[in-house]
Amino acid sequence: MNRLLNYHKKGEKQIHVKWCRICLHGFQKQEAYKAHVAVCMKNIDRTTLYTMPKEKLCQFTDWSKTINKKFVVYADFESILPEDSKYFQRHEPIAAGAVFLKEGNILEYINFVGANCVYEFLLWIEDITVNIVYPWYDENSKEAMLPLTAEEENSFIQSCHCYLCGSYCIELKHDHDHFNGKYLGPACNGCNLARKVRPSLEVVFHNLKGYDMHHLLKYALSRFKWGLKPIVLTSEKFLAMTAYIGKKNC
Repeated sequence: MNRLLNYHKKGEKQIHVKWCRICLHGFQKQEAYKAHVAVCMKNIDRTTLYTMPKEKLCQFTDWSKTINKKFVVYADFESILPEDSKYFQRHEPIAAGAVFLKEGNILEYINFVGANCVYEFLLWIEDITVNIVYPWYDENSKEAMLPLTAEEENSFIQSCHCYLCGSYCIELKHDHDHFNGKYLGPACNGCNLARKVRPSLEVVFHNLKGYDMHHLLKYALSRFKWGLKPIVLTSEKFLAMTAYIGKKNC
């Protein structure tokens, strides 16, 4: 694998890298490679071993994720590089900034400065989630369906396929928008239940997987009693992280 993936070209500088067979991450230093493999081996079942689905056909079913999110936070961390005799560079977070929006409108801008900035940032995330996001969803995402027009009722009666998954169904349900009550279409029972509104707060970082996630994991997340569910790229890079605060998620 090393011979295959390394760069070789006559007359040009050659790049020799030791490649991890588990996650295909490259290392130029043997010491770094050995330290990485010791950790990556623990996650081999999550990174390289896949179970083939029992069904021949797979299709999207998590319709709750197609519902527009009402709240979002855009955030970023800044770091300093203190001198360290052990490491060439050691990054320590020194500031966190974030803007909180609802349907495109800014509700709050906030920043935290100091060695505890990542922890204070997550405390703020927990506070707005519990005191603003969840109560808003409880109050605004349970609208009853408005009466159907004659045209909508006639279309529903003549329907025999789910408007979401397209499958044939004898007994269809009236699916509607839980924020405004408008009728959306005829849905099978599975898709109708899957399109349940799930209160959430999206938090978006610039370069989360390559940088900011390291600060979250190292300096703050362990101090909270949240359920965590990551989307793992490698043992050192997470594409995303779902944090379950209470019975809901953010």
